[in-house]
Amino acid sequence: SEGHLRIVNATVNGMPLGNPCGATLGVGTGQSAGGGASTLNAVSQDGATIFFTTPSLRPHVTSSEPGCEDPAALYMRVSDGEPVEVSLPQPGVILNATEVKPVRYDYATADGSKVFFNTETPLTAGESSGEKTANKLFEYETEAPEGKRLRLIAVGVPPIPGAGVLLDETSMYFSTDGSTVYVEAGAGAGVHQIYRVDTATGATSFVAA
Repeated sequence: SEGHLRIVNATVNGMPLGNPCGATLGVGTGQSAGGGASTLNAVSQDGATIFFTTPSLRPHVTSSEPGCEDPAALYMRVSDGEPVEVSLPQPGVILNATEVKPVRYDYATADGSKVFFNTETPLTAGESSGEKTANKLFEYETEAPEGKRLRLIAVGVPPIPGAGVLLDETSMYFSTDGSTVYVEAGAGAGVHQIYRVDTATGATSFVAA
């Protein structure tokens, strides 16, 4: 920016986030069969908003290679501001170490106003015992008031990173404005079912099998 390099995954004082393995745009290279789908809109169209995941030193996270752990937290940085942890639980939600699971970036709108991710971590108040352990799709609205940015969209979504076609697996497809997500879930024996989720209301409807 303006001829200068700036570290994104660091505080405004220059302190790095996470461990020395660094950070990746979106959910990281090689973790989505959709090619570059795992980084879709991880940088907003105007370049001001960046979404990235960082490894974690939390003991329950399994190392994928020596010294590195799976991405466990999703962050947002706007311009030169302080990085914000998008995957942070809502105020009042207290978690123990075993409840904190890796976060998978899925999609963000081109203007950076909304970002979607999935995780098994119970992040919102009022989740039932079944919802707490299920994999869930969350939306984080970057321009909403504090405390109202994070919303639970759907429960039981496939634990996959990115958006787009994943051959012989499961997929999620997002409308450009983030108002709709189509979930393709494998039902065994080569049968897949497609569901439509309205992200504003959370209403889910069956489309086809």
